[in-house]
Amino acid sequence: LIQDDGTVTTPGFAIYYDADRYAMTEENGVTYIRQIIVLPTREELRANNEALFEGLTDEDVESKIDEILAQQKEFYASLPVCEIEIIHLPDMQPTDAAQSTRNEAVGEWESVTEVMDSELPSGYYFTASTGENWDSPREQVYFISDRQNGTFKISVRYFLEATEGHGTRFLQILHTFEVIAP
Repeated sequence: LIQDDGTVTTPGFAIYYDADRYAMTEENGVTYIRQIIVLPTREELRANNEALFEGLTDEDVESKIDEILAQQKEFYASLPVCEIEIIHLPDMQPTDAAQSTRNEAVGEWESVTEVMDSELPSGYYFTASTGENWDSPREQVYFISDRQNGTFKISVRYFLEATEGHGTRFLQILHTFEVIAP
């Protein structure tokens, strides 16, 4: 929160991520880090699918490219969520926030661990999961003191098949999280 005199009265944070792969946005006071979906260009599709386009008219090639792009957009849109969500909880201690959130998660997830200590970042966390299919959701929720009687709640979300990809990258990103005093 910025006061009239320009002073900041709430803690902030710094976090580092690969800007070529991920984008950070703020939506209604919640910060998200999500994958940037990069679709091939029309030229790349044309070059990589010469055999598929052989014998087609230019108009049919363009139509086929539109179809491929639409299928790829639909595929990425159908994947489960992979994101980091950062929420500031003023006036809530990390231990209280962790236990309260864990209690809520027990009714929503098949498996929820106990709240444990976290070293990087320093605080607490628990993990939750449901299912063993490729698209089964996973979530790790961290609770870091804002050093002013509040908490940063950081939810790391991905699916089973993305554990070694986004899951690993998200944990590397999370390890860079630092609270910035007002």
